[in-house]
Amino acid sequence: MAEVFRSFAETNHFNFVIHGFDPSGAPGNLNAVRTFNTPGKLRDEIIDARVWAGLHYRFSGVAGVVMGRQVAKYDLSQAFQRVQ
Repeated sequence: MAEVFRSFAETNHFNFVIHGFDPSGAPGNLNAVRTFNTPGKLRDEIIDARVWAGLHYRFSGVAGVVMGRQVAKYDLSQAFQRVQ
């Protein structure tokens, strides 16, 4: 996802805001807000969140990022072309 955003924005600097569930708020809220200004910061937080939640080891998150970037680059170069 981060690689696709980087590719379409044609920059490593952007203002990407994600709203999510805040467990201290009302049911169904989207009060938690995270802002990322580079794709790398988004990737790092995704890895950290999965490690902290106990879902993955850090090395598997890093391997997933490497594979995800390769898949995104391939798909963007082969299947999704800009319309002129």
